[in-house]
Amino acid sequence: TSESKEQANHAKEQAEASRSNKHASTTVKADSPILEPEEDIYGIDGFAQAIAKSIRHADASNGLVFAVNGPWGSGKSSACNLILHHLSKDEKAGLIKSVSFNPWWFSGAEALTSSFFQELNASIGKSLTEEARLAMETLGARFSSVGPLLGGVVNLFAIPGVGAAVEKAAGYTEKLTKVDRSVETQHLKLAKALIAQNIRFLVVIDDIDRLSTDEALQIFRLIKSVGRLPNVIYLLAYDKQMAEKMISERFPSEGPSYLEKIVQAAFDLPVADKFDLRRSMLKFFDQHMAPAEQDGVQRFMNMYFDITDPLLRTPRDVVRLENVLKVDWSAVKDDVNAADFVSIEALRTFLPDLYLAIRQHKGMLCGNADDRLFGRRNRDDDLTRYNAVFLSGLKVDEQEVAKNALQRMFPRTRSIWSNVIETDSDTWRKEKRICSDVYFENYFSYSFGTDHFPEAEFKQFLENAGNHVFVTRTLIGCCEQKRRKGGTRAAVLLEELTVRQADIPDEDIPELLRGVFEAADIINVEEDQSRGFSIRDNRLRIHWLLNKLIIDRFDLEKRSELIGTASPYSPLNWLEEISSRCWTDHQPRDGNEPSENPIVDKETASTLRKLFRDRIRAAAKEGALSAHKDIISILYRWRDATSSEEVRHWTDEQLEQDEFVVLLASQLVTTGWSHSIGIDGLGDRVPSKSEYRELDASNEIINAERLLERVKEISSAKSMDERSLAVLNKFLSTPDRTVRA
Repeated sequence: TSESKEQANHAKEQAEASRSNKHASTTVKADSPILEPEEDIYGIDGFAQAIAKSIRHADASNGLVFAVNGPWGSGKSSACNLILHHLSKDEKAGLIKSVSFNPWWFSGAEALTSSFFQELNASIGKSLTEEARLAMETLGARFSSVGPLLGGVVNLFAIPGVGAAVEKAAGYTEKLTKVDRSVETQHLKLAKALIAQNIRFLVVIDDIDRLSTDEALQIFRLIKSVGRLPNVIYLLAYDKQMAEKMISERFPSEGPSYLEKIVQAAFDLPVADKFDLRRSMLKFFDQHMAPAEQDGVQRFMNMYFDITDPLLRTPRDVVRLENVLKVDWSAVKDDVNAADFVSIEALRTFLPDLYLAIRQHKGMLCGNADDRLFGRRNRDDDLTRYNAVFLSGLKVDEQEVAKNALQRMFPRTRSIWSNVIETDSDTWRKEKRICSDVYFENYFSYSFGTDHFPEAEFKQFLENAGNHVFVTRTLIGCCEQKRRKGGTRAAVLLEELTVRQADIPDEDIPELLRGVFEAADIINVEEDQSRGFSIRDNRLRIHWLLNKLIIDRFDLEKRSELIGTASPYSPLNWLEEISSRCWTDHQPRDGNEPSENPIVDKETASTLRKLFRDRIRAAAKEGALSAHKDIISILYRWRDATSSEEVRHWTDEQLEQDEFVVLLASQLVTTGWSHSIGIDGLGDRVPSKSEYRELDASNEIINAERLLERVKEISSAKSMDERSLAVLNKFLSTPDRTVRA
């Protein structure tokens, strides 16, 4: 109808207006479904593409009913929008026509029925004969008038022990018989008209579970009664558990079987990836309330991972918490601690009973641990009391979150659940934490996937593996494509090549190696570096590829030919890397003999070693080396290939150049990360950051004393730009690395 279309346009305008304001710091997000794949941050689009493909190729000669199942807030409406997006080409080509019916705009079974047929007639009826359109109008009129009667009779016979009521139903039955004959006739006319169509119709009905029980059942009845029309496909979206509960209320003997009789293909919406929910929430923190100091960030993240993160289960949960924080944070940010505020708001939003218990029991939570708990009173009694006040009524997994929350937010409670005493009330007050008696009330002022390489794409790469230009461009292009869980697709491609190296023909390997070597420096990016106990980067991934592609496949003579031919095309860093590996294979190490299976022969290794020396000396002479992005690392490699005196002589000359001094200062400040492990299991969830200078350690290749003089000289003159001065000042203020005995 014109009214329903106007409402649909208005809803779309509101959604677009909301998205256009998404960067405003205080704008509250509308819980609007997405419309385009580019907006998908929760991995729904792959699911939507699969459903769209099923709809496109399904046999709808007898009509079909598809269903998208998912709980509230899981993204059903977004999935429906994306399915329609992926069918848009079919619609433009005249192969399919979609229509969305919004049942929650209408109240009452009769209004729903009438509007349902009006919407079908307005969309499907346009392409039908006049007789078929009349049949559809007649069906609508018949079902609208008999809708309440139909529901009453069904309910009557569904009630056990109706006894004499069956006799009263006889009159209803006689009326229904006449209606059924008319309905059957009109339905047959409409079916004949539809089966002759070259176009299929897709009717989308979303949020059925938002209706009342009677209204939801009326939608199911309509689809069951007249839904099986040729070339008509229904796409329903609802919470399956809630729908089955509604059905069970009216028809206790039916339950899941009722929906199974209606729906031919049901799909459960994928559960939102925890990583995606976390990324969205952390992005919000970065934009709106990231703490400035490292200690603040560390505690903030510890509390986030222990308290807030476990409570975020659906995209709607993220939106709810973001909206709460947007409304309240700007008003209280100067008088609360960010980590505590996020935590208490998360509890208020998702664990309201715990939030209320905290608000009502300040005396049990704030300040230092009461020494009466130790020795003067029975600790088991206190444990029972705290469990009863704060944990009763919570589910098992919620109790674990609650205990972590209380111990993180209120150190006093660690004496209850972890037998640890903390007394640092001065710091708590200074940091405006919720456990401080002074600041406690401030917190209650308001009440409030790209991780794989698709087969088709990889086959295309294999088909062009014998073209070094294609290989180089593809690797660099993949390096610019970020993965959802961090890193780039260049790492994925290198790992895929390593695993499937047997698919690469021998004749393509020379060009493939050249392409990989040419791209090596560009693709060795920080995003693809693993930290902690897993040490890997794209440089190592290329070495692993060589192991499988070259060493395990060819003899020494062929390997030497391949590496020797490809290496001259390498940029400086990778040339040093590959030449160093080849050279080291032939050198005794730690009293051991040279490698029994070197990657190349000694003659090729010597040639590559000389090539690197010539290349780096040329770069030094031409001035290119003084601006190298990995200057410290490359200087050490130069030293290894020649001598420290040669390198030191060159750097002595370069220290007179201000830009070179700034470059050295930026790379000689090193960042380190460390974890602490608490004896009670509540250690740091994120590492602690530390920075130091590698000044003394670099003295072999750089005159450290002269470098320090030059830094002081340039920074005091203040002749450099602001960014360079910041680098120099940081270098001066950073302590030197100390080696512990």
